Amino acid sequence: MRCVVPCSGTKLTPSNTTDGTTTLNCRFFSQLPNLKPWVSSFPVSLLFSLLSPVTATRTGHEPGWRTGCVMPSSRTDPCVRASASLSSAFGNRSRLTDAAAGGFSDPFRHSSTFIRGNQLYYWGMSVPEIRDGLSYDDVLIQPQRSAVNSRSEVDLSVELASGLDLSVPITGAAMDTVTETALAMALSEEGGLGVIHRFLPPAEQAEMITRVRNGGQQAAGAVGIADGYHDRAVALADAGSAAIVVDVAHGHMERCLDVISGLAESFDLPLIAGNVATAEGALDLAAAGADCVKVGVGPGSHCTTRRVAGAGVPQLTAVMDTVTALDEADAQVTVIADGGIRTSGGLTKALIAGADAVMLGGLLSGTTEAPGDILDRESGKFKISRGMASQEANAERTDRDLEIGASEGVAGLTPYRGDLSEVIGELAAGVRSGLSYCGGRTISEAREGAVFIKCPPGAKEREGAHGGVLVRGN
Repeated sequence: MRCVVPCSGTKLTPSNTTDGTTTLNCRFFSQLPNLKPWVSSFPVSLLFSLLSPVTATRTGHEPGWRTGCVMPSSRTDPCVRASASLSSAFGNRSRLTDAAAGGFSDPFRHSSTFIRGNQLYYWGMSVPEIRDGLSYDDVLIQPQRSAVNSRSEVDLSVELASGLDLSVPITGAAMDTVTETALAMALSEEGGLGVIHRFLPPAEQAEMITRVRNGGQQAAGAVGIADGYHDRAVALADAGSAAIVVDVAHGHMERCLDVISGLAESFDLPLIAGNVATAEGALDLAAAGADCVKVGVGPGSHCTTRRVAGAGVPQLTAVMDTVTALDEADAQVTVIADGGIRTSGGLTKALIAGADAVMLGGLLSGTTEAPGDILDRESGKFKISRGMASQEANAERTDRDLEIGASEGVAGLTPYRGDLSEVIGELAAGVRSGLSYCGGRTISEAREGAVFIKCPPGAKEREGAHGGVLVRGN
């Protein structure tokens, strides 16, 4: 279904009006017969909007549906991005794009309106773009010819930013049941990086950083985007934080971009920022000054954003989209895949997909060093864990009072997993094995020529132990 609106005039130029707008006379018609009844039966108005509200156009009822198209005079380029709606008596809305460039495959596909030259192209009726998305469990890594004789040959080291090196590509989530002093210290000893959460007064957070640093290890500290974020960042920097982490659920907000830009100008420290789940989000964070982008909206074990808000991108797709965009832009920005990791296999897939490191929450919350007591139950030992967007976490935060209308996190019991060194050691061993299957002695070598295979349900049923085998322990 395609409609074209040829507008008179060869370019968009301002007319002599007092309100600063340009008026173009347009004629609306359909190229497909089955749309003509809609055009002839109901009044239609084309509403063009760029960066500021614009008065709606008038509609005519003469043959040909002549109508006036109103556009801001400041936009004189013949190729103008805009948004538009096609309204009828039924409240139908349109989606517009550059049909000449192949419809939704056009680079401007995320704009609902597109004007090329003096023509407006229109596709569809009230139908958003639908994409396929994959999570870690939806794929397997195809084994490759390998010269790696032992997984002990595989090097997992990574540089997240200038001066921020990890020997294991694992970071600890900024959650109050995951990363405080003890876990940050232990994770650093294993070669990773803990991010001290921000849900406590800045002085207490800075003191945790100081204790880790006095222990000869490194830790990063998280900040938000509410009032006081800059003072918190100053306290973290003074305490010797290895990085400042802008930690918000939806990092692709203009407020967040402004905060990142301000922090990048104020501090000579690595700046990690997130979370985003799209190529556009990653590019905007990089342009604002982030050295490392945190990717993941809704995949975490304690997060219910996808169910509550209906928003998110399957994590493997999110990682691949963001990494590809940053590479093509030569942004020199690294990526942390945050959330959705349940096994060393998932961690390996994230790295093969392009992530430089992962962030773990649920997997680490059951360790000895995670905050909280070990609880004995009839079914075993557990520790309390919770998402930071949960009502339970909000009730106990001490940094500020906040009322949340819809909780996007849960609280619960996580099986006790023992000391963090054992958990990290097992994960690292699994990743080394996975990379050796790809023929790489380093993460970057393993990515070269790597292939993912989509798994049908039958294949998924045969992952791990199956066929009646009883597994001891976890």
